[in-house]
Amino acid sequence: MRRPGKSLLAGLVVGMLLATGSGTALASSDGWQASTVFSIDPREVPGVAPGATRMIYRLLDPQGQQVGSPMEATPSDPLEKVQVPSVSGVYTLEGRLEDAAGNELRRASTPLRFDDAVPPPPVAHGPGRWLLGGEQAILKLDPPAAVLPLSGISAYEVTLNPGGVRVAAGTGKVSLGLLQEGVTEARVVALSGSGVRSQPRTATSLSASCSPR
Repeated sequence: MRRPGKSLLAGLVVGMLLATGSGTALASSDGWQASTVFSIDPREVPGVAPGATRMIYRLLDPQGQQVGSPMEATPSDPLEKVQVPSVSGVYTLEGRLEDAAGNELRRASTPLRFDDAVPPPPVAHGPGRWLLGGEQAILKLDPPAAVLPLSGISAYEVTLNPGGVRVAAGTGKVSLGLLQEGVTEARVVALSGSGVRSQPRTATSLSASCSPR
């Protein structure tokens, strides 16, 4: 096996990167990201062991099939970034340490959760009436009707105009507190588990009045 250069390997579905780059996120055991490039901590994968002289890596697709060829590095210059194919799914990077005689000293792996799908927008319902002074504004959020991304929906972001931003953990009733007198517009976007934003949806205008109407 030969060591790749500092650019993506031509002809492979996956590219292993040894140089720093932009748009990366640290690979974690439960985190999703929308970038195909993951940062790898060599202290975790494959880890460290006395007598290790080389590191060998394999990338597996969501079905457990190897992507591209095994890659080789050294403890003094380990693999620090890996690029998965641009197809959403949970990939796995396996790494092992060997000594000079080819004996395996340690093996470790980490999931690489990639999802760049745009989530469908939620359905938002405002009160649809004038609110009395001191009455809390409640926004109702229905879950999207379309198929969700693999990473699911992590939150809903509500932007009030005039007003600030609220973040809702899930669908249902969201309290927006006391609104300014007049008409308030609520724009809602869904955030996927990897942070991709949906198209905004505008709720029925929310209104507040200092006295009964």
